[in-house]
Amino acid sequence: MKPYFPHLVLFVIAFILNNLAFAADEKPRLFKPSTIRLVTLNDKKTHSSLSFLSRNQGTELQPGTNTLELYYEQLLQLSADDHEVVKSAPIKITFDAALSNQYTISHKEITKLKDAKNFANSPEFIIKNQDGIIIAFSNTIASVAPTKLFKTDDTDLKKLQSDWKNTDNETRTRFIEWVNSEKNANLNK
Repeated sequence: MKPYFPHLVLFVIAFILNNLAFAADEKPRLFKPSTIRLVTLNDKKTHSSLSFLSRNQGTELQPGTNTLELYYEQLLQLSADDHEVVKSAPIKITFDAALSNQYTISHKEITKLKDAKNFANSPEFIIKNQDGIIIAFSNTIASVAPTKLFKTDDTDLKKLQSDWKNTDNETRTRFIEWVNSEKNANLNK
């Protein structure tokens, strides 16, 4: 009778290596709650009517950079017979996905209508990897223009004031017209 132990060990090793190779080729997936609606993934429209499927199986991502366009939508029960749907405007989140990783997008828990409306006006989403590490988030504050965090010297301002004092009226008029046209152009952006 021949021992089967070496064959069993080889079989187990082959099985493990095969599963590791399969897992290494597995595409990343994104899981989300029912209150987050995915509109586009990498600028391709998604099938939001099948969102109950993607919640269980996850949405397949591409390895590398992924851009999600999504919004918050929740049906809240106000009374036994009264409900209200609260919905945010769509926002975009970009993040990098690695092979074989699973990601979860979430937001804070919301149970009250007032909280839902406040959240819809300024939604914040967090994407975590399978280890629970935050890898991306949306933040409406990011849309605010950045401000300087350091003190600048007044050299440019003083030079402009000096040039203004030493300039004729025609040049001043043309300069004011140019400033106004720049101001209007920036307002229309």
